[in-house]
Amino acid sequence: MVTVIALLDDCERFIREFFSAINTSCLQVYHSALHFTPRRTALWNLYKHKRLSLGNSNICIEETWSPCVRIIDGHSFWVRSVAFSPDGTQIVSGSDDNTLRLWDAVSGAHLNTLNGHSNSVWSVAFSPDGTQIVSGSADNSLRLWDAVSGAHLNTLNGHSNWVWSVAFSPDGTRIVSGSYDNTLRLWDAVSGAHLNTLNGHSDSVLSVAFSPDGTQIVSGSEDNTLQLWDAVSGAHLDMLNGHSDSVLSVAFSPDGTQIVSGSYDETLRLWDAVSSAHLNTLNGHSDQVRSVAFSPDGTRIVSGSNDKTLRLWDAVSGAHLNTLNGHSNWVLSVAFSPDGTQIVSGSNDTTLRLWDAVSGAHLNMLNGHSDSVMSIAFSPDGKLIMSGSDDKTLQLWDSATGCNIGIYNTSTPFVQWPHLNWESQSSFYCFISDDGWVWATDPKQRLCWIPVTYRPLDVNSLATNGTYIALGSVDGRVIILDLSDRPLL
Repeated sequence: MVTVIALLDDCERFIREFFSAINTSCLQVYHSALHFTPRRTALWNLYKHKRLSLGNSNICIEETWSPCVRIIDGHSFWVRSVAFSPDGTQIVSGSDDNTLRLWDAVSGAHLNTLNGHSNSVWSVAFSPDGTQIVSGSADNSLRLWDAVSGAHLNTLNGHSNWVWSVAFSPDGTRIVSGSYDNTLRLWDAVSGAHLNTLNGHSDSVLSVAFSPDGTQIVSGSEDNTLQLWDAVSGAHLDMLNGHSDSVLSVAFSPDGTQIVSGSYDETLRLWDAVSSAHLNTLNGHSDQVRSVAFSPDGTRIVSGSNDKTLRLWDAVSGAHLNTLNGHSNWVLSVAFSPDGTQIVSGSNDTTLRLWDAVSGAHLNMLNGHSDSVMSIAFSPDGKLIMSGSDDKTLQLWDSATGCNIGIYNTSTPFVQWPHLNWESQSSFYCFISDDGWVWATDPKQRLCWIPVTYRPLDVNSLATNGTYIALGSVDGRVIILDLSDRPLL
């Protein structure tokens, strides 16, 4: 029996998943969105008969909603670091576009952009009380920001190379930073004064973290080791050996008894924080492990990797629990929400994703675009050229004369690695734009919207015979659409 709560939950996910299409045309509820609604949902069972027919279309659809609950766009380059505010209502991200951005964790709305760094922002962290943010940058500095107003409070200078990692002490009075200058530095979080320099690593310091009680600091380095430090005196306490390549990320368990590390050697390792003993090695990623984090209750670990996935692990047994697919490039940063129900990830694909924690010779000049042209492709027969631009348009050109013969307005600029998927049969041309719309050129019409998961990866994954369109999706599905009698949208 369908419950009201289950239906409302489905409705929320439905709007989130298909907003791009529905916002363009309400008919897309019936033409596109319902067709791609997971089959074991209350909404599907109630409204599947309302779909407008796709003829003999063959679409293999997920049974349940994806663990990814939201994609947050806004940065113009790689997202290097992400963090939840202590109350879980906000997210801060740092990017290679030299900015930090604040987001509403529930709606995904952009709240503020923090400008000031002159190079990539490698690391970000909220203070324990949520009032401040610290950032570390490739401009060799740390910056302190007001988390409410976004105002710049202080600049902390001292490192002689990139600041790769930053963290607040649990009481919010100190900040630790790790740098490509092979050192860690301790700072006063109020005055910004430099308190201590910790020397010991023989290569760049890539990750730093305070223990939950604030008495210790752990650091990970390109010298393949983790090192433990006294957070008050700065004294070197111990060295943890085991990784065969650079240690990119480190974290203490919430109770301070364990440390997890992620490495270029494609593994995670668990360590006893008291004895420094190696407890377990977690294998599964097929590329470098960029980021690791414990869940708030300490029972799970999430990792992000260059293999474009996140993985969930049992923190006690080391067992692999789940693999989260969706990013189209390296996953650089991961974090649990304070209540442990969500995970946020940041990627080289310029997006953040939210996941449910439980369940990548001059012949002519064609003028017309008003912003950068990011994508261009010939039709298969060479007669037409399609260009995609940051002005949010696709434009169709006659390749012989250079005449503009069509402008197609899209919902997004072409800021990512773009592709235009073309196919033709006789005089019928179709293509897919980067924002997911299937278009026909003669007559010019928008046919239907395809969710990200179901879109072709490249131009070889689209075919048509003039009546049917076949799409090969990135996750191995083949979708066949009968568009012969579809209305103009």
